[in-house]
Amino acid sequence: MKSIGKMTFFIMVLFIAIMASTCQRENENCHTTIKFSNHSDKSIYVVESYKYPDTLNVQGIRHFALSHVQWNKIEPNPNAQNGTALQQRSCWESIFNNRWDMTSDTLIVYVFDAELLELDNIINVDEITINAIIQRYDLSLQDLQHVNWTLTYPPLPNMSAIKMYPPYGQ
Repeated sequence: MKSIGKMTFFIMVLFIAIMASTCQRENENCHTTIKFSNHSDKSIYVVESYKYPDTLNVQGIRHFALSHVQWNKIEPNPNAQNGTALQQRSCWESIFNNRWDMTSDTLIVYVFDAELLELDNIINVDEITINAIIQRYDLSLQDLQHVNWTLTYPPLPNMSAIKMYPPYGQ
């Protein structure tokens, strides 16, 4: 009976050690979150894509955004930052350097008009979804470092050098 208790204790300690070692801690070389602020007067959805150049799977991205409302939808509030829309389990730095995860050196972040994306009874889902894109950021690792891992919609002046559509200031 004592050996079963020792074995259970050993397995519990091993399990806790494994779980603790897989937790990522944010630091200057490891960022698991790209923060996002919505400075507009409308609700938005934020979704990332590793498929650069643009190969937008319209049906898939709409389904993903709407099925993860609690993480991807950002209400208008310039004083708040969403930390869940662009959050990963591993470091973004590792994702940028792993060609299995990201086949290029560019991360695409789409910003959707929530009102358009949430339309029901729509005939042409692809067209509505494409029209719901109000901003697209094509980001390099250096871009994210430059903006201190924080993006906004609409883009702020510190984002003016980032490749985006529509271009900054338009």
